[in-house]
Amino acid sequence: MYTANRHKAPAMGWIAGGGNLLDPRLAVLSFFFFMWQVSHFFIHLLVFCKEYYEEAGFPSLTEVFTGAQLDRLTFQWIIATAVSLQLVIFYGLLQSPLVHISLIAVSLWLVLNGINFMRAHASGYAGVFKRTNYFMLTVMVFMFFDKLTRFLL
Repeated sequence: MYTANRHKAPAMGWIAGGGNLLDPRLAVLSFFFFMWQVSHFFIHLLVFCKEYYEEAGFPSLTEVFTGAQLDRLTFQWIIATAVSLQLVIFYGLLQSPLVHISLIAVSLWLVLNGINFMRAHASGYAGVFKRTNYFMLTVMVFMFFDKLTRFLL
């Protein structure tokens, strides 16, 4: 049950904050979270596959794809995550020009980390896992400050 409910969190927060369920901005926000979650999971799989999934006997994507294929898939999802953040800006979810510029910079930082990930391969999995989490934390902090500045002004 837990896994089915966690995907509803952006919608529940949106509605609790007074938003409309049919607002296209909610779809954009949910899409962004989805894109990040897939790249986050792929990296998690690359870092912890043998230690957790295979030893426990769970099937994983490592049985279907080679390490190089998973690297390329992960890289593509990292880039897609950075691009999907631009939709959040484009659809007017955030108002502050300073936050817009900051999020564009954070997206470029994520892309550069994705490029470095492709160069480093297995030696960089744990580092890129942390950096994608820092990316999401930074995005959430900027979203909070954007909302806070609108509330205070």
